[in-house]
Amino acid sequence: LTILPVLTILTILPVLTILTILPVLTILPIIPIIPVLPVLPVLPVTPATIIRWRECILS
Repeated sequence: LTILPVLTILTILPVLTILTILPVLTILPIIPIIPVLPVLPVLPVTPATIIRWRECILS
């Protein structure tokens, strides 16, 4: 019984993360994203960190 909520969260979280990241990724230039993509699953990615990365890349 305790496993089900965990599985639900594990299923929903990636979907929410993708839905949050996708609009931001479309704003970013494509080429600088490519080296960052392998790092995304490792880091706790939030829109704020992506915006910060974007500012670093563009500056």
